[in-house]
Order: sequence, then C-alpha cells, then structure tokens
Amino acid sequence: MAGLVLETQDARIGLRANKTVAAVNTRASERLGLPVDHLLGAPVERVLPASSPSEFVEWQPQSHTPSPAIRLNESTFQLVPATGMASEADQEPLFWFTLVPFVAETVSSTSPLMDLWTQALMAIETPAELFAMVKAGHRLMPGTAGLLAALDPSSQTLQTVAKWGTPEVAPAQPVPARGSWAMRLGRPVDSLELAEGFTQDHIVAAFDEATFCVPVVAGGRVWGVLSTRRNASMGLLPEDQRQLQVGLARRIGIVWERVSRCPSE
Repeated sequence: MAGLVLETQDARIGLRANKTVAAVNTRASERLGLPVDHLLGAPVERVLPASSPSEFVEWQPQSHTPSPAIRLNESTFQLVPATGMASEADQEPLFWFTLVPFVAETVSSTSPLMDLWTQALMAIETPAELFAMVKAGHRLMPGTAGLLAALDPSSQTLQTVAKWGTPEVAPAQPVPARGSWAMRLGRPVDSLELAEGFTQDHIVAAFDEATFCVPVVAGGRVWGVLSTRRNASMGLLPEDQRQLQVGLARRIGIVWERVSRCPSE
C-alpha cells in the first residue's frame, strides 16, 4: 500500500476504523512537521489535536466525511476523504484521507479582530515590529499559509521578511521581482488565473496548492508583495477573501511607509 500512497503528491493519511494512523506519505509528514514514525500506529486525536476535541471523539473514519478542524503549529487542517484508494483484500479496512488547510469563515474586514489588528498596526514603530505583526496572518485568514516579501528597489529583487502557516520549501533568496506576476502586472493575481506553467517565483506552492498575491503599495512606492497559499481544490479565492487580503496589504503598506520614513530612535 505504501507504493500507492507515494504515487500522489497530495498529503495522504490512512486510518483504521479505530482511528489509528496506519499509513502516511512524506508530503503529509512534511505538512504536519511530524516524522512518519511519530505518526504510524498513533491515535489520530493524539497526534492531530482537534480544535473541538469532543467533535473528534464522535467523528468516525468509516463515515467518509471530513474531520473536525485540526490545530497544529499555529495552522488549522482538516482530513477530507480521498478517492481512488482501497485496502488490500486480506487487510483490515483502511480509510484514506487527504490533509488540506481547513477552510473556515474568513474574518470580516470590519470585524472586531480586524479592528484590534489595525489598532496594533498603528502603534508600530519599526519595520521589525511590522513584520512580527504580519505573522499573525493565520488568525485573520484561517486555512491559509503566507508570506510578506520586501522589494529592494536598487536590485529589483524580493526577500521574504515574514511568514505564517505550514512550512514551505523556501525559494532561493533573493528572487527577481519580475518572477512575481502580481509585481509585474501591478495588481492582485490568483495563480489559478495564470496560464499553465506560469508561477509566482517568490512563493513556493505544492502541486495541490494555489496562491493569491497582492502588491503592497503606499506613498507612491511599491514596498513588496503579500501572498497566501491554499488548497487548490477550493478553486479561485472567493471575492470576500480577496478583498480581505487586499485590505491587509493596504494597511501594511501605510504602516511600512510611515515607519521607514520616520524610524524609531
């Protein structure tokens, strides 16, 4: 069965009816940040703690329904039933799931949480404080991973200065700014809108992921690009989530321009 799992680039986990982990591929191990030998044979609720433990107790793999939300390493995941996978005839039934970012309700651009985040931004005095605040992106945009890359105007390159969510394979740094289609076109770009083979070179997305990238502009200058990763099965990023990320980029730009113009003593 291991060979079947490794043929896919999806993050796959196989569970027994008693909710113990019977199989896991490298992609799932990397996404969770946990070694394979730590996962195999363990009760799923022990290695993948649920946001609502009582819901996880009631959930059954054989029900072929998505799992409750899973909180791990400041990111939220979900197990969704995988198709085209089966157990060997002489083995105990094995139920296959794909590990994907959990898609919850997005924080409204006018929510109390957004108001608090905006107030905190206004009190920031240095770029370092700004970049630390950006790392809270997983709270404002659940189910995503992302990064903020800064533009060096002299070399026209991008350098990652803050990121949140699941681990990624970092691109070689710095990256030519023209490798970002959002930077090249000067507008927000969803990778699913690009022609096949075109990529956003400043952010590495897996085979099953899509990206949404927004230039950060303020004071007549481009400061960088705010980018998020999500499961591609979601399709194009919904309009409300686009507007949320565009609003975040606008707020970040305003503060970035201010603290760079008037650095703290």
